Amino acid sequence: MEMKGGTDRIHEMVERQTEALVFVLEHGGYWGPAIREYYDQLLGHSFLRYVIVNHPDGRLFGVYDAKKLNGFFRERAARMEGPPEERNWESYQGFAELLNSGDGRARESLSRLPGFIGSDMAVDSKTTKREALENMEESDIGVLPVVRDDGHFAGIVEQSRLVASLIIDVSKTLESTN
Repeated sequence: MEMKGGTDRIHEMVERQTEALVFVLEHGGYWGPAIREYYDQLLGHSFLRYVIVNHPDGRLFGVYDAKKLNGFFRERAARMEGPPEERNWESYQGFAELLNSGDGRARESLSRLPGFIGSDMAVDSKTTKREALENMEESDIGVLPVVRDDGHFAGIVEQSRLVASLIIDVSKTLESTN
């Protein structure tokens, strides 16, 4: 997981196979073309999976599936008029402006973008495996963000890992009763 900085850091992030980019609402310094450059470079290597957006105090706002979000930007750019570089800029610039603002309208718009999982869906140390799986099933999503007790992002839990863990738990229980 890496905080997005200048585009000169992209090569380092490629070397570390960064799986998540982190943005902070109300940052004020995000620029659409730089975000696009991050996406182009990191998604080209197939390890970027998530975009994390935090509130200014560090609490999680939400998580995006990076590929779904990028697909949305590219689809939107394809429908716009003008040269391709300007269309791509507008799609990513709109995202940057929403992040930079971070006001109520911006947060609402950000939460409607494809692949968004809000902090209200996050699990924590008190959430059972069963509860997490039930939330995933009800919401038809395969991952949930994990937060610490203070609401800060701690990681991602995947449905396949939860199912495997539950199977192991059941197997251990069955073995101990025999």
